[in-house]
Amino acid sequence: MSGYWLSLPFRFSSGLLLSDLENEAAVMLEGRVAVVRYHGRRPRDLLLQAKELDSPDEGLELFHKLGRALFWASLELDCGVLAVPTMQGVRIEYDPRLPPPNSDEEGVDPGTIWPQPGSTLRIMAGSPRKKPITVDRFVSAITAGMQLPEIMSTDPRIARAAQFLMDSYFLAHPESRFVSLVTVLEVLKDKGKLEDEVCSEVDVFAAHMKALAESHDKQGQWAEEAIEPLLSAVARLKEMSIGAGIRSMVRRHLGGEAARLAINLYRYRSILVHSGEAPDINRRIIEAQDLVRHLMARVVQYGV
Repeated sequence: MSGYWLSLPFRFSSGLLLSDLENEAAVMLEGRVAVVRYHGRRPRDLLLQAKELDSPDEGLELFHKLGRALFWASLELDCGVLAVPTMQGVRIEYDPRLPPPNSDEEGVDPGTIWPQPGSTLRIMAGSPRKKPITVDRFVSAITAGMQLPEIMSTDPRIARAAQFLMDSYFLAHPESRFVSLVTVLEVLKDKGKLEDEVCSEVDVFAAHMKALAESHDKQGQWAEEAIEPLLSAVARLKEMSIGAGIRSMVRRHLGGEAARLAINLYRYRSILVHSGEAPDINRRIIEAQDLVRHLMARVVQYGV
């Protein structure tokens, strides 16, 4: 027995179907032979299998690259492509009692590298979905994604933002979807101090407050523990607010109009979370999804 296979289960969100996938399709990914096939009990559960790998290390390297590629495919196709971002392990000896994992109703199995067995998986056909695409279109998106830099793996903020975006496609309630989408903006927001002039003015204000407190304290009218929380609150005025951080980051990547939309969406999320009110939530989801998808397409290529 020679060679290794990489088996990577993944799942489409409910709006997508490979329209011309009857049983399985052979594809080429960067010169490697691969197969896309149905996997599990639902037509949106699929398996991407790369064959004839020389070693588990080669499979692991390909696994990480495909993880980024599937995320890019979701951006290009405007749908969810969910894959578990960790390996299940390496099977050094092929055991027919341990076939490649089968997706259940709750989640997607992790990827597996295992010696080539010479047997095939059980195949299931699917039914039409809302947004059919061809296998070639899907593979084209994956191939483009395989050229992405490794920034999704090295920057934890980008990795976390990608997770929130991908999860949004699979949440049942529209309110939860919207919150998950806007959380992407908060994760990627700019951080740090405001301009030096603003910080200087805050320092002057804090000094006046401290002097006033000390003056009152000499008269026994003001305890030190009473002024400390106020001074701490004033010091935080020098930090960039969440809204300002979102505006700055989105403007840098997508321009002023997109930045204004991002702030409106963030304010809407605050109303939703604190009051429970969600008027016109479906329109807001469309706006948020379009904004976040284009933002992530920039971030995974150029960084935050």
